[in-house]
Amino acid sequence: MCRVTRPDGRRWWLGVLAKCEPSALRAEWDDLNVDPAFSWLVQPQAGVIRLRGRLDRHGHAFDAGLLPVTKASLKLETGEIGMAYVPGHSMEHAGLAALLDALLQTDLCPIIVPAIERLEAARQGRAAEARRLTAATAVEFTMKAQNDL
Repeated sequence: MCRVTRPDGRRWWLGVLAKCEPSALRAEWDDLNVDPAFSWLVQPQAGVIRLRGRLDRHGHAFDAGLLPVTKASLKLETGEIGMAYVPGHSMEHAGLAALLDALLQTDLCPIIVPAIERLEAARQGRAAEARRLTAATAVEFTMKAQNDL
């Protein structure tokens, strides 16, 4: 397996691949210029998962809603297995994410990790911009004690 400098290695790259923009993932894939032989274990297929939540660690579970997801699983000719669950209905996104997951377990890992880092940086940039836009519309409320009225 690839020696990623992060302690959460595979968990990290699976998260990045799932959360990145499909168009950015496609662009990074095209730049890698690799064409590995593989077979599908589970071809990309869309479905939904039920999101569950709790108000605190001991509260009753409740249904928060449904999330559309696409999953895929494949096996490289060399034996590595890649899998992916991505939000939405993009079959290509799930397939590329699974393929990159498998390739990150091979000797190509040092070539692919910089692409994953670029995808993560782009996601963090989008998140920072969303926080900035949200902060610009924040409203501050103050409360007075009833005896101050």
